[in-house]
Amino acid sequence: MNQIPPNRSTPPELHTFDPLSLKKARIDILPNGITIHTCADHNVEVCRIAVAIPGGDAETGKNAAMRVIAPALSEGTISHSGSRIAELLEDYGAWSGASLSTHHTVYSLSCLSRYFPELLPLTREIVLEPAFEEEAMKRLTERLATRNEIDRCRVEWRANNALRPAIYGPDSPLSTSPTPDEIRAITPDQLRNIHFSRLNPSETHIFLSGGIKEEMLSLVADSFGSLTQDVAPAIRPLVFPTHETGERIHTSMPDSLQSALSISIPMVGRDNPDFVPLRIAVMALGGYFGSRLMLNIREEKGLTYGIGAALVGYKEKGFLSITTQTATEYVSEVEKEVLYEIERMKDPASYTPDELARLGLFIRSALASSLDTTFSRMDLIQSYILTGAPDGYFEQQDSVARSLSPDLLAEMAVKYFDTNLIFTSIAGKE
Repeated sequence: MNQIPPNRSTPPELHTFDPLSLKKARIDILPNGITIHTCADHNVEVCRIAVAIPGGDAETGKNAAMRVIAPALSEGTISHSGSRIAELLEDYGAWSGASLSTHHTVYSLSCLSRYFPELLPLTREIVLEPAFEEEAMKRLTERLATRNEIDRCRVEWRANNALRPAIYGPDSPLSTSPTPDEIRAITPDQLRNIHFSRLNPSETHIFLSGGIKEEMLSLVADSFGSLTQDVAPAIRPLVFPTHETGERIHTSMPDSLQSALSISIPMVGRDNPDFVPLRIAVMALGGYFGSRLMLNIREEKGLTYGIGAALVGYKEKGFLSITTQTATEYVSEVEKEVLYEIERMKDPASYTPDELARLGLFIRSALASSLDTTFSRMDLIQSYILTGAPDGYFEQQDSVARSLSPDLLAEMAVKYFDTNLIFTSIAGKE
């Protein structure tokens, strides 16, 4: 039977999709206070467990040890060496990782669901019974210190590092950056004291996703239900300074080939009802490839390969962050164009229907793609819980993206893009 060739002269119709919503995870709270969040899909043969224990960037203080604990967890437990852990993960085709969020340390392990019972005890050991063995910690701290030394040679690291004390406050744990010598000086006893003193069940979350069955939930409850250590909560609200004026900082790097530019403006935090529309206004400014900063500074003027803007959000406060690198002779011009685009955002007449349509589709497409699998759904749920996002945060983003208007974006820019509070950090040649 002959098939009729498609008519390629007529483009297919474009269709949008209905309002989006994020299905809530199942929640089980163990008697000891640990909260288990589950997004299950019985058609999937792979599963993931992520354990978030209290203590993250905000709890580091002046001690660099907290930032070493995450990569140290897989370096050995009371029963398994780091090399044996790596062998077991490879034998089972599993993979793992650890990271720091603002207030939590997160260890995650992914594996075939049928191997979950065998690997769950190892996961518990890694999280609750790390050994911090001396030789393993020496190797780890040396590796991290060397990486830190390399980072300090980068213009973007130097620009961002100089900016943090100015916007977060010099005494804030978020502004600290350990030196290579401080990292090398960390001892196993320091790691043990910090880690085992913050295992507070009431602030611990376990996130299960993928091919999770009821019996696997029971195994997790049995495995982590014995954690009963009664310690003071490690999570405390962040305190930020009140800014009345901005600041300009220059870090000299005479041998650099390029200069890095890092700009920040203090804004409202996640608890403020304006946070979502403000975040979308920041995206319009520099949050995707078709943003105003990219179209002007990269595409039209060719002053940099890339430039981006993001709203760094904490519950208590947020910060507009704009970062880029450029040739030293173009720094002043890039800075001028950034300020121009910030001010242009305040004019409702500057927004075209095409720009609003592109921005709305970009946001909604990203939201829709995050609903594809139980793993991507759980990524969002985990992020929202650990950052303290308010209920309905996902749906609010979709709602605002569907009703974008020039007046709304201009209102956010007028209200929060205060150029009197701009903090500018430049690293590179004079």
